[in-house]
Amino acid sequence: MKTIIPSFLIATAISLVLQTNYRLSDGIGVGEIGLALFIIFSIASCFATPARTPALSDHPLPLLALIYLLTVLLPVTALNTYYGTHGAEFRDLFAYLLCAFTTFALATQASKTREIAILTIGITIALVSLQYLFGDNSAWYSQIRFTGGAKNPNQLALYVVCLTLIAAIHITHPLLKSACIGILVFFGIASLSDAYLAYAGITLGILLLTLIIPSRFFMLAAPLAMILAVILGVWFLEDIANMLGKQWSVADEGGSRITLYLNGIRAWLDTPLSFMLGNGAGNFSGIYAPFQGSEAHSTPIDILSVGGLLGFVAIYFFPVKWAIDVYRLDQKLVFACTVGLIGFTLFHFVARHPIFWVTLFFLFQYIKDQQGIARSCVA
Repeated sequence: MKTIIPSFLIATAISLVLQTNYRLSDGIGVGEIGLALFIIFSIASCFATPARTPALSDHPLPLLALIYLLTVLLPVTALNTYYGTHGAEFRDLFAYLLCAFTTFALATQASKTREIAILTIGITIALVSLQYLFGDNSAWYSQIRFTGGAKNPNQLALYVVCLTLIAAIHITHPLLKSACIGILVFFGIASLSDAYLAYAGITLGILLLTLIIPSRFFMLAAPLAMILAVILGVWFLEDIANMLGKQWSVADEGGSRITLYLNGIRAWLDTPLSFMLGNGAGNFSGIYAPFQGSEAHSTPIDILSVGGLLGFVAIYFFPVKWAIDVYRLDQKLVFACTVGLIGFTLFHFVARHPIFWVTLFFLFQYIKDQQGIARSCVA
């Protein structure tokens, strides 16, 4: 029993980060404090036992992320703060550092990856279920969208998306996996998140393609299927436009979503330096103009305004690479959920959320294990 306690505490901290509606102060809650203590303990253990320090070859995600944050994003943020660029925030840099150091701390506990992953699923589902059954109005947004304790329903949707991928990876019993994913789908729908609906469509579409099309033809057939979908979309354009128009009008809130996208892009293209390296940590879109301290609510656009082209590569290189690796391992459900997660990021800014980076860490560990099994079978 004692051996599971550290994993339980780590998983609890990861789960409690979702409870943004109950933070002790702005940006700091029990979950964030728990992760900070986990990070401090892990760094101290590395000093006490240097052999436990993760190597770059074994854990590229946390180490490269930390190198980027400390050598690129930190000075760019400092420069923009010094020159008074509106929206630049060192607080956001600390959020990125919390995410990177959390994956570093998880790397020191790599042998407990599956244990932490399964406990995270169970604890989060338990917390969200209690909110759904017994929570007050603070568990709901506008009294109709379930948040599970988060300020924004999309934060719950992100957890649902990430935990679905983790469940696809680590829950091996078919009935238990189906039940777990079914519960997560229920909460995803209850959030009424347009980003989640897009994720569900992408994930189901990719899964169907992988099941129908032989793997040796997938790279050719998938683009053809997308072209066919576009042709059908044009053919039934009027009906689809009416349907999507109703959904978009609910999500867009008076046309602000498009405006935020455009102003986020303008903030990215503001100078040659911002084009390459961004404007530093913070929020740089706005309703009326760029640099009004608002998110664009789209990871590609937000990260371009924050980190430029280099930041965009830093965010998407590993998810895209690992999606390809999973496909090559013929893990169809995991591949579809990974592509779905990447698709979800188009409609919600995920880079400051630890659960996104924790999920990528779990995915990488799974790929390493599967590749090791494949090599041993060949040998």
